[in-house]
Amino acid sequence: GYNATEIEQLERARPGPPMAALVLEAPASDGQEALNPTSWRRFLLWSVLGFGVILLGFMSWRLYGQLNAADKED
Repeated sequence: GYNATEIEQLERARPGPPMAALVLEAPASDGQEALNPTSWRRFLLWSVLGFGVILLGFMSWRLYGQLNAADKED
C-alpha cells in the first residue's frame, strides 16, 4: 500500500477545459441500401456455413449413436 506521505505527494486531479459535445448523425440515405438484394457471395457464404453446421450435427448424432451402441454391448 501507500503511506500518508506518498499519498500527499501525488498531484491532485484538476478539471480540464470543457470539450465540445460529440454529435453523431446518421448518413443521409433514401433507404436504397436496405432494399438492395443480398449479394450472391453472401448467400453462398451463409449456405456453406449452414451446411457445415448441419454436417457437424449429423456427425455428432452418429457418433453419439455409436457410443451408446458400444455401451449396450458391454
